[in-house]
Amino acid sequence: MKRLRMVVIGVMLVSMLCSCGVPDMTPEQEARIVNYAANVALKYDANYENRLVDLSKYDTPLPELPPEEEEASGMDPVEDTDIVDVSGGTGPVTSIDEFYQLDGLAIEYVDYQTCKTYPEGLADDLFFSLEAKAGKTLLVLKFDVTNETSESKEVNMLQLTPILRIQLNGEKTVGVMQTMLLDDLTSYVGTLSAGETVPLVILAQVDESYDGQITHITLNMRKSGSEESQKLVLLQ
Repeated sequence: MKRLRMVVIGVMLVSMLCSCGVPDMTPEQEARIVNYAANVALKYDANYENRLVDLSKYDTPLPELPPEEEEASGMDPVEDTDIVDVSGGTGPVTSIDEFYQLDGLAIEYVDYQTCKTYPEGLADDLFFSLEAKAGKTLLVLKFDVTNETSESKEVNMLQLTPILRIQLNGEKTVGVMQTMLLDDLTSYVGTLSAGETVPLVILAQVDESYDGQITHITLNMRKSGSEESQKLVLLQ
């Protein structure tokens, strides 16, 4: 019965998104939202509260974490995402594309920012945004993803089910939020033309005390179904 209720809720959510009060979306964006809404309703009804969920796309299973870890939901952006660092990485890598073996793609770290709301601003085409809870701030890691090949290339980060953790100043480790934002690197699906670069982000919610005090950022990466993780130093 509970599962049936979640399916009904998922269908209602899909109908609302597709018919009411949101800006025009491309077929690819609509498919992204509709398919992931169904996934969330069927697979995660017991674990998440849907407010600003990652309605990304497609029937790709999301990563399962060991019992001692709890994935930072990001489904509700005001949820505290602080966790204990249990990465136990095997060593550094030079890029995300190297770790996930993304041939023809280059994922380059650009910069970071902290903010209370992301995206910032009140543009009419922003139909989803995240807001940090009291005492917290949003950490936004910015990346450029480039198709280095001579032909169009499909990118499906959601299919990789990346499991990511961010370590700040060599001490605090927080979980990455999975969001409904179209520029979320962890769930991006799209097609890049030859040589095209798209800016994407990874988000986390951190203590407000880190605002202006971040001196070191490390990204811990693990593949779904693997216990092995590696570290990518972004800022040192």
